[in-house]
Amino acid sequence: EENGDPAEAFRNYQRLRQNRASRVQRRSLRLGRYYHFKGLARVVRNALLMRRDPDALLASLDWLYRA
Repeated sequence: EENGDPAEAFRNYQRLRQNRASRVQRRSLRLGRYYHFKGLARVVRNALLMRRDPDALLASLDWLYRA
């Protein structure tokens, strides 16, 4: 409850849930596009990923899995 008001608590929860769900959807769509690259774009993507710190990807998803 938010200040003893269940309706207000639910509105706050709904706002937070919608923001997070929207962020998950945007991130998923972007990663999906990257995953399905073909040709030269795939080669460049793979080269960039090979140079990236393996922990960097995990850290970039902390907001999702540590929330």
